[in-house]
Amino acid sequence: MTESMRKENVDLLETKDKLPPSAREIYKILVDEGPMTTKEVLSRVNYASRTVRYALKKLISLGLVRKVPYLLDMRQSKYLAHKRE
Repeated sequence: MTESMRKENVDLLETKDKLPPSAREIYKILVDEGPMTTKEVLSRVNYASRTVRYALKKLISLGLVRKVPYLLDMRQSKYLAHKRE
């Protein structure tokens, strides 16, 4: 493992520690189960839709999750987790 990879892993762990519990749970779900829409995430957690939207926004801003168009329904988006561990 190179020095830059070690530094990236340490930065990622520190970033995850600063996340609210809802964002950590949603990130784990996205890593385990793959890309999902907001509605699909809502069906798997017991949080208000506002909390889920905030958690996804926070994960995107930290670069842990990426938002991509959902081609079957362009009114929605899919969220993909970056698996950098």
